[in-house]
Amino acid sequence: MFKKSSPEYYENLTISKCKRIVRPLVSKIHALNDLNGKYPSILDFNFPLDDTCLQGLLSKKNINHDYSGKHIVNQLGQPRNKIRKLEDRKYTKCYDSDSDYDEGYDSLERRSMNKDYLPEEREHISNINKLIEPSSSFERLTSLKPYISGQLFQSYYDMFLIFRNIMNLLVFTTHKNNESTSSMPKLSSLCSFKIGKFMALSTKPTYYEMNQSLLFDPNTIPYHLREYQDILSDDIDEWLEMKPEVVTYTHRIDLLIGYVIHLLVINSDSTLYLLIPILIHWLNEESKRTGNTMLQSISRSFFLEYWTYGPDYSESSGFDNIVSILNGTQNRERNLNIFWIFHKIGYWRILISSFDSESTVTGSDTYEILTLDTISLNNKLSLQVLINLNAAYDTHDTHDFLHEIYQIIKKNPQHPQVNNILILIITQLISSTRLNIKQCMVSRDILNCFQFAYDNVIFFVHIWLSLPVKEEFLVFNSLYPGNTEIFHALISFTDFQVRQCDILFSNQSESTFFSKINMDGSSTIDLRMIRDNLSILNRTLELLKLYYLDTFDDFTIDPHSVEEISSFVLLIQNSKLNPSNVKEFTICNNSYNDLLIWLFDQQDPTLLQISQLCFRKYYGNRTWFKDVSIDNLYCILFEADTITSSSSEEIDDSRLDNSDGDIDDDDDDDDDDDDDDDDDDNDTEIQSSSLI
Repeated sequence: MFKKSSPEYYENLTISKCKRIVRPLVSKIHALNDLNGKYPSILDFNFPLDDTCLQGLLSKKNINHDYSGKHIVNQLGQPRNKIRKLEDRKYTKCYDSDSDYDEGYDSLERRSMNKDYLPEEREHISNINKLIEPSSSFERLTSLKPYISGQLFQSYYDMFLIFRNIMNLLVFTTHKNNESTSSMPKLSSLCSFKIGKFMALSTKPTYYEMNQSLLFDPNTIPYHLREYQDILSDDIDEWLEMKPEVVTYTHRIDLLIGYVIHLLVINSDSTLYLLIPILIHWLNEESKRTGNTMLQSISRSFFLEYWTYGPDYSESSGFDNIVSILNGTQNRERNLNIFWIFHKIGYWRILISSFDSESTVTGSDTYEILTLDTISLNNKLSLQVLINLNAAYDTHDTHDFLHEIYQIIKKNPQHPQVNNILILIITQLISSTRLNIKQCMVSRDILNCFQFAYDNVIFFVHIWLSLPVKEEFLVFNSLYPGNTEIFHALISFTDFQVRQCDILFSNQSESTFFSKINMDGSSTIDLRMIRDNLSILNRTLELLKLYYLDTFDDFTIDPHSVEEISSFVLLIQNSKLNPSNVKEFTICNNSYNDLLIWLFDQQDPTLLQISQLCFRKYYGNRTWFKDVSIDNLYCILFEADTITSSSSEEIDDSRLDNSDGDIDDDDDDDDDDDDDDDDDDNDTEIQSSSLI
């Protein structure tokens, strides 16, 4: 028997055979790209977002389990139930590699259905269940059939069989199953997979339009394709013949597998977005069934390339933007819709949980970490797409998807991509607001536009700058780049909105897009209130910028009062705060205290008043406190002689009275044992209501 390092070992896998192996897959991909160019609707994903059965099913399912298969314990100490399907899956469908699709395949899946549903509703729920939590990769494929066109399903089915045959040939027939028993992939294999990326990027058959041009005289091809004639290789021959031959021969299988993986990933944006999770599922499924570690390595590499595919995919290799130019019609918005739909129903979470992987960060959720990765690396964030999906789901929370992203950020505040995601959000919010203002035709539209922008800015600032009791949950990180840019964007954005409101009120003739809007009395009052709040927020952000960036320039609160600025400091601390109805906090918040001390240390009478008001509104209008740290802070702010009383204005404490009255000191003594439990609830003790 020949050694693997010898050329004779690969005599049965010649370059010609390598090309024959991948040719059926290339042909099927280009055939689907051709259909996409002629009939774009063929790729539509018709999932029932506003369906009553779906909403009921999602409300009953608990999709927030972790990846290790362990139960998450709720606040009462009881383990949460696993996801349960409405049908009893005691039987599985066996299929042959060459068998045709069985139209009656899902008939076995309709057993023990909930009798409260009509027959058609039972079938509909069964289809949704199979899509979210399929029992096999083949069921994951067939679960798409109710939601995609017949032509697209047939193409996916054919490519599924072709891909499976390629992997069986390369991994099981040629690659010896007992060559490695390590669970860790070989570095040589990972490098070969990466080289396969550049094989795919640099060859003409990868791209639909270039592949079509090979059928014609080079002098007759479109002008925009000619510059790539000499840049791209005609085929993968040159890569497989690279010297030294002993290395090329040794890793030819890995190179070819890498090429196949990246050929599929490159076409994911155009036609294969729904197919690739099925192929990844099959690889993972087969690796568990056979114990083949090679398949596990392929599965993980395939998933990571697919999950992070985006503008930086070419890695500065000289092939930037080539995919969008040469691969026909792209469906980015459609794929973004699919991504967030799958996020909502738990499709991605359950797929990732099948990898049996745990996050390297203690206490973190693998799915949430990967979600933050793909939002930034693949730019999965589109404010307009999220708004449209919110409307389609017909939920009461108008910012549902965006708020979900914020909650993931709050759970993982030290993720290295947090600032990049925040920059994406504020950038899209600014551009969306500017566009929407120009499109407003009536007073109600303009009011809704400014209200939407204001609400989003408030919540954005709350997520980024609020000071939690547990400092490890602070999202702001002075070590990450982009903090100065985010502050600048927020301050400029609020200033822009204030100026636009002033233009609207003054009816300046040069403002052509406001000239046709007649503001009624009620809308004018509401808009003026938004304008004033934006102005206060602008001044508050200027103050917080000095604190968070550790700088100090000339600062003035004019034309606003210390009462207004302090109210907005508390508003940022809790985005649903109503300053007229505040409950006192009995837990010491050291992060918040640091801000108050900083205001005191500036030796400015106005900032001292802001600090004192912020203290009163947060901890209560009393003269002593059970917590020593709070009591010491009170002494510093109200009894120190650093700033003479003659230079300070008297603070009207009557405005700070608690709506619930003073806290009974006797009751406080009973709460000694509950301080630790109250830490996590600190942000929810403020009653919810809008500032406006």
